[in-house]
Amino acid sequence: MNEKTLSSQQTAFLLFMILLGGSYVHVPPTLAHQSAWLSALGGSLVGAYLILVLLHLQSLFPQTSLIRMSEKLLGKVPGKIVGLLYLWAVFIMAISLLQDNCIILVVMFPLLTCLFLRVTLISPAVYTIYKGVSSIGRLGELFTWLTLILTLLAFIITIPRVQPAFLSPLGNPAAIAKGVLQVAGWPFSMVGLLAFFLPLVNDLPDKKKVIYWWYLLAVVILVLKDVLIVGVLSPEILLSSRYPLLEVLRLDTFGGFQRVEMFFFLAWFMMSFFAMLAAYQCLALGGQALFSLSNYGFLVIPLGLGLVVFSLYTFQSDIDFVSLRVLTLPLNSLIPMLFVPTLLLVVAKFRNNL
Repeated sequence: MNEKTLSSQQTAFLLFMILLGGSYVHVPPTLAHQSAWLSALGGSLVGAYLILVLLHLQSLFPQTSLIRMSEKLLGKVPGKIVGLLYLWAVFIMAISLLQDNCIILVVMFPLLTCLFLRVTLISPAVYTIYKGVSSIGRLGELFTWLTLILTLLAFIITIPRVQPAFLSPLGNPAAIAKGVLQVAGWPFSMVGLLAFFLPLVNDLPDKKKVIYWWYLLAVVILVLKDVLIVGVLSPEILLSSRYPLLEVLRLDTFGGFQRVEMFFFLAWFMMSFFAMLAAYQCLALGGQALFSLSNYGFLVIPLGLGLVVFSLYTFQSDIDFVSLRVLTLPLNSLIPMLFVPTLLLVVAKFRNNL
């Protein structure tokens, strides 16, 4: 396959890994308390909407990036401004995912410094992006099946510990609505990253349905994850838990093995690193489109350095980052990811009707 193309199957794997990697070990929508799973289900409608809009835009402008679409539909200068707004959301996602990776690695390996961890994470990402977009596609194929098997195994050994009483009664509608907003912002706004990969898909018109199927599977896993976490830990403990899924897995044993969560840490790390890698790749592709470059090679290292520096100085502490993750960062991602594709689709439809 050409180094600049992806298949629909690879793109579906990318989406699956991005969604799980962005939310696998973090607190479910705590604003909804015991109804976290219901909020996750509601928030998934936002992701489905984004897929529908982005695929429709691709059908109107085949093999055209979102930034180029905005320039064609809105004019060069307004289009670049709108493109920058979209890239801002991607940048927020990228530094958040980098911070996610560093925080959990510090928990596991407390002697390592945050700067060392950031550089260690960015370095293989730089190499992978230099190798071409199809390298990420092949990594998605490799990682998806392994993480899916490990995730299903984790769920199977956890189900017997679920207490149905912790899942009822449902929270009040206002709390559920806040939870929907929270989970729509993270992880389901990350569906917007597809905008940078879809123009590179070589069989999209014929096989785009596979993207919907893998999105549906990701939604099922995320909803089931929230059910298991709330059902095992209880809503009260969940409020004070930082990495609830790891705490749930610490309660499990498998035969004579203890510390089962360390075994599943591999699955988490692959997904979380992959999500960060995908956001980083989107920044490179977006910069290429924004500045009309023939390739993004010379942008890769400066972008990586920027992610390291901004993630170090944007979040003054882990506590500050966790508090921002509740609603501030999700809204910074959600608003541009919803606004820009919707605006472009409306303008495109209006022009077609003239």
